[in-house]
Amino acid sequence: MKINYVLNTEEGASLYFDGTRTIVDIDIPDGAETITFTAEKSGSKICSYYNVFLRGIKKQFPDVKEIIIGKDITNVTIDNEMFPNVRKVTSKSVYYKSGTMLIFAKNDRLDNTFCLQPDETIDVSGIKRIGERAFSGCLSTKMINAEKVDLLYPNAFDGSMFLFQPYKNNLIMVDKIMISVNPTADEIAIDDSIKIILSEIDFSKVKKLHVSKFQNIEKLSLAQAACIKELYIDESEKIDAIKFDTMKNYHLFENLKKIYIKNDNKWFKTIDGIVYSADGKTLVFCPSGKTGFVDIPDGTEKICDRAFANSKISGVSMPDSMREIGGYAFINCPNLEHIDFGCGIDRLGTSNRNQIMSNCNKMKRLEIPSQVKYISFSAFANQNIEKLILNEGLLYIDAYAFSGNNINEVITIFFTCVRFMPSVNNIFLPALSGRTISS
Repeated sequence: MKINYVLNTEEGASLYFDGTRTIVDIDIPDGAETITFTAEKSGSKICSYYNVFLRGIKKQFPDVKEIIIGKDITNVTIDNEMFPNVRKVTSKSVYYKSGTMLIFAKNDRLDNTFCLQPDETIDVSGIKRIGERAFSGCLSTKMINAEKVDLLYPNAFDGSMFLFQPYKNNLIMVDKIMISVNPTADEIAIDDSIKIILSEIDFSKVKKLHVSKFQNIEKLSLAQAACIKELYIDESEKIDAIKFDTMKNYHLFENLKKIYIKNDNKWFKTIDGIVYSADGKTLVFCPSGKTGFVDIPDGTEKICDRAFANSKISGVSMPDSMREIGGYAFINCPNLEHIDFGCGIDRLGTSNRNQIMSNCNKMKRLEIPSQVKYISFSAFANQNIEKLILNEGLLYIDAYAFSGNNINEVITIFFTCVRFMPSVNNIFLPALSGRTISS
C-alpha cells in the first residue's frame, strides 16, 4: 500500500491517505478516547469527498469510546474489532447518523455494532439493512425492533455469538431474522414471525418446507428454494393463482416434486402433488421437479397457462372432460415424450395465438385425436416432432401450427398414407396451414 500523505489529528492520531483520497491505515496513541475521521487539515485536499477503509488492518484501539466522522467523509469501512469499546458515533457527515452504532444514513444500513457485551441490547429501530460483518466480534445475542429490516448483506452475522445459540425448531432466530438452519434438519417451517431469511443459509439437507402462508415462500433465495422437494402450504385463506405462475417465471423451487395444500382450503386442493382448483375442474400448477407420467383425473376441464412449465414429466394423459389447454402449458419440458389428449377437447391452441408446447425436444411423435377440429396458430411450432398423425375429423390447421419441426412422416386418415422426406417438410406443412381440410 502506497501512502501519499499523513494527517495528524487533534487527538494525536495519524491518518494515512493513499492516492484515492482514502484513509487506509491509522495509529492512535494509548489513552485517546476519541478518533476523528477527516481530511480537513491535510493541506493537499483537492476535493471535498474522502473515504475510510480500514478493514483487515490488524490493529486494535480499546481505549477509543467515540468515533467522530467529519463532514468530508462519505464512506467508512472498519472492523468492529479495531474499536471494540466504541459506544458513541458523532457524525458531521450527511452520509452517516449519530448514535450508538455506525449507520449509513442514505439507506439506513447498520454497518457496525462494535463489540457489544452479553448484557447489552442491540436496538435496530429504524434499520432497513444490515451490512457485511456488522456483528463481527459482538458478544450480545439480544436484538430488538427488527421490524423494518428488509435486506441482509452477505456474512452479516459472521463472527458473532448469534451463530452459537441453540437451535429451536431447527432454526436460529435473531428477533425476526432467520440466520441459521440445523444442518441435520430435513424439514423446517416458516411462519409470519420470520421477517427475513439470511440468503447464504445452507438448505441442502432441507427437503420438506412448511409455510403458514403462501407469501412466506418469497423469503427464500433461489438457491434455498431449489433444495426443497416437498412444499406444504398450511393456509386456509384464498391464494392468488398468479402466485403459482410467479414460481415458474422466476424459476423458484425448480426441483420441487410435490405440493400439499391444507385440506380445508376452499379454493385449491392437490392431487398427487399437483395443484387443482377446489372443484377439480382446473389444473393450476405442476411442480417443476415432477417426474414420470401424469394421469389427469376425470372431471378436469382446463389446464392453466404454463401449468407444466419447466417440469420434468415424461408423459401426460388427459381425461375426456378436458376442454381447454392454456398458452405455453407445456413449455420447457425436457423429458416430455408423450401426450394423450383424450376424447373430449376439440381445439388445440389458444385464442390469443400462443403455443401450447415449446422446447419439448423429446417429443418425436404427436397424434391429433379424431375429435379435434381446429389447431390454432403456431400451436406446436418449433418442437422436435418427426412423426405426425392427423385423424379423421380435423377441419382446420392455422398458419405455422407445425412450423420449425423436423417432420419427415405425416400419416393422415383422409389422405393416402404419405411419407415425406425432410426436404419436402417445409413445402407440405405450410401448404396445409391456413386451409380448410375436407375428407
